[in-house]
This record gives sequence, C-alpha cells and structure tokens, in this order.
Amino acid sequence: MNELVLGIGGNKENRLFWLKKTADEIGRLIGNIEQFSPVVESEPWGFVSETWFLNQVLLVKTRFKAGEIIRLIHKIETESGRVREGVYTDRNIDIDILFFGNDIIRKENLIIPHPKLHERLFVLAPMARFMPDFLHPVLRKNISELLAKCKDSTTYHWYSPD
Repeated sequence: MNELVLGIGGNKENRLFWLKKTADEIGRLIGNIEQFSPVVESEPWGFVSETWFLNQVLLVKTRFKAGEIIRLIHKIETESGRVREGVYTDRNIDIDILFFGNDIIRKENLIIPHPKLHERLFVLAPMARFMPDFLHPVLRKNISELLAKCKDSTTYHWYSPD
C-alpha cells in the first residue's frame, strides 16, 4: 500500500458539505482515509475573493500509483463542478497531492511533493497536527520546521461550524 497525503479545500457554496463529499469520494475511489486533520478556515491564497476557504489534509492508504491518483482526483473535481482555468479562482473543491510516500515525481502534469506546500500556512498547520516529523523529501526539513519558517502572511484559524 502507498501512503498519500492530500490537501482538499474550497470556498464556494456549502464549503463543509464539499469537504465531506470530497472525503467520501476519496475514500470510495482512491483508498482508505487513515487520518483527517482539523479543518482550517483561511483567506484565499494567490487571489482576491470575498469568501474564505475551508481546508483539510488527509492521510490515505492506496493501492494506486500517483499517475492513476491524479486521474481519479480530476474525476472527483470535475464531478464536483470544478473547471480548471489555469489560474486561482473560487471553487467548490480543489484536491492537491501533497506527498506520495517519499517519492519525488517531476512530470508535465504532476509534481510531487507539491511545489508550493511549504509556502502555505493553510496546508502546513493542519499537516503539523498529525505528521509534524514527516521529512519533506526535497527540502529535507520536517513539517514542523517548514511551518516555523513559513513566510505566508495570510490569516487562518481552526474552523468550528457553530
């Protein structure tokens, strides 16, 4: 079995519904979700929008290879109404492969580890909750170190649906 770390998030419509639906689809199509991070609410990263995102990190055990996973991710996103326009925009759901074990993959349509994860508090903070000592295979720093050195100035907080 392969260990996969995914980041999921969205800022359109019922944000919590889309996180739950996406996790259900990941569990159905890709593999068993072993751990869920707490949900983070964060301001948009890379573009301006009135609606903040809900984000979560998932640890998944899967039998699939990375190339197969990206195809399944695009299927889930498309069925959720996601339109890939090449720029950051509002969306129901976005699914990013953050890590695939310790693999380093550099292909035209797939880069693992995610090339910007170390720049994003909304990814690092939830990841640090359940895998603080995981070593980034390219940067050679663990998640706690990356979080401590992150220069992201966007605002986030732990989400509570109350």
